[in-house]
Amino acid sequence: MNFGPLMNDKTLSTDFIFLHRGVLHAKGGIGQHFHNHCEEMFVIFDGEAEFTINGRTSLLKGTVGAPDRMGSSHAIYNPTITTWNGMNINVGTSKSMTPSTWATTGWACPRTRFRNSSPCGWIARC
Repeated sequence: MNFGPLMNDKTLSTDFIFLHRGVLHAKGGIGQHFHNHCEEMFVIFDGEAEFTINGRTSLLKGTVGAPDRMGSSHAIYNPTITTWNGMNINVGTSKSMTPSTWATTGWACPRTRFRNSSPCGWIARC
């Protein structure tokens, strides 16, 4: 995965947190995680991906968007042999919960709920 910011939490005065643009490499993905204080959307421009929300997986073919509501667990995986292009949009409940504050508020593994720990291989909490 190679995503980078186009806009961050300082770009707008709203509760917009970020807009990332990048690629998801073949057989790559972002593991299951959740956000308590923001909502997120992945947009696939080309290619396809398996997107899982709350344990339900669907194969999405670009161009398509997959919104994820606050508190829902989600993951994305590229099952193909090609890299695809896309973007990721994140809007928070406030400016106080941004990527720069995640380290100070702690991370939690969605399977175990242990803070600052990730036996499932992915950590995120905003």
